[in-house]
Amino acid sequence: MSTLKDAVIAEFVASTYISAITALKETFKNCVVAKSFMKNEIQKLSIKAVLAWRIQTAVAYLLLSVVVLGVCFWLSLGLAVIIVAAVILIILFIVDFAFLTLLRQKHFSYIITDEYVKISSGYLFNRQTIVPIHKIAFVKQRQGPIVRRLGLVNIELGVLIDSLAIPCLTEEAATRIQETIISIQGNLHNLEEV
Repeated sequence: MSTLKDAVIAEFVASTYISAITALKETFKNCVVAKSFMKNEIQKLSIKAVLAWRIQTAVAYLLLSVVVLGVCFWLSLGLAVIIVAAVILIILFIVDFAFLTLLRQKHFSYIITDEYVKISSGYLFNRQTIVPIHKIAFVKQRQGPIVRRLGLVNIELGVLIDSLAIPCLTEEAATRIQETIISIQGNLHNLEEV
C-alpha cells in the first residue's frame, strides 16, 4: 500500500516538475522575442508623420480663419483689422506648416524596454516621460480620418489617470508595439505567480 502511495506521489511530483519546466521555457522564449523586437533602441517617427500633421494644421488653420474672419465681419471691425488678422493667421500658418511640424517629428522619440516605456518630445522644451511597463493599464490603437488615410496609427498607453501617445506609426509597428507591451506584461505577471 505504501509503495503504491509513494509511486503516485513520485508521478505527481515528476509531472508537476515537467509542467513547471515547460512553463519556464515558454516564459523565457517570450522574453527573448520581446527583447529582440525593439532591441532597446530609440525609435523615431516616420516622415509620414509630418505629412499627417501638415494636413491637420491646414484644416485647423482653415477653420480658425473662417471663425476669426467671420467674427471680424460680424462685429464690423473694419477692413484694416480684417487684413491684419488675415496676415497674422497666414504668418502663423506658414511657420507652423513649414517648420514646427518638422521640429515636432525631429524631436519626438520613444524607446520600449522590458522595464519601461520612455517618450521624449518637445522642440523648445524637451519633455521626457518614463512609465514602468507594469503601470500601463491598457494599450489602444486610434485613428482619425487623416491618419487612417495615410495608413498610420496612433498608440495610446493608459496609465492610472493619464494616457500617453505615440503618434503616426505604421499599422505594423503599432501592432508590434501593442503585442510587445502585452507580452512583457504577461511575462511579468507569470513571474509574479511563480
